[in-house]
Amino acid sequence: MGNPSPSLMLLNKGLETISGEKINIDGNGLILVVIFSPLDCWRCLKEINVWNHLYYDFSQKLTVIGIVKSPDIIILKRFIENRKIKFPVIFDSTGSLTQKLISNPYYPRKLFFKHGNLIRSEPIGISEDSESEKDLLLWVKLHI
Repeated sequence: MGNPSPSLMLLNKGLETISGEKINIDGNGLILVVIFSPLDCWRCLKEINVWNHLYYDFSQKLTVIGIVKSPDIIILKRFIENRKIKFPVIFDSTGSLTQKLISNPYYPRKLFFKHGNLIRSEPIGISEDSESEKDLLLWVKLHI
C-alpha cells in the first residue's frame, strides 16, 4: 500500500464522530471524505442525498466520512437528523481539521482515497438523479 497520504493520516489521530465513535481508517479500499458546511452551502444541500446513496449502496466497499465545519454542535445534530445522514460525521468547530485537509476551507470538497492515496478531489455540487451523479456512481463502481 505504501505510506498513506498526510490527509488520510490526519483522520486516524484519535478523532471522534459526533456520536462518539472513534475514527479508524486502515487505508485499504475506497474512502470518501466529504468536507462541508450545513449552514451556508447550498451545493452541499443538493449533494447530501448522493452521499447517502453512496454510503448505503456501497457500504461494504466504500467508507464515507463527513467533516463538518459548524460553530454549533446542536445545529449540526439537528441537521444530521433532518437530512437522515447515517455515515459518520466529525464536528470541526474551529475549522482546523478542514484547513489541514483542503487549501480553501470555504470551498467544500469531496476527497477520494484508495490504498491511502488521494486519487480524486473535486468541489461539491452534484444534484441527485443528474448525469453528474451517474458519472460519479460509475466512477465509484470502477474503483471499489
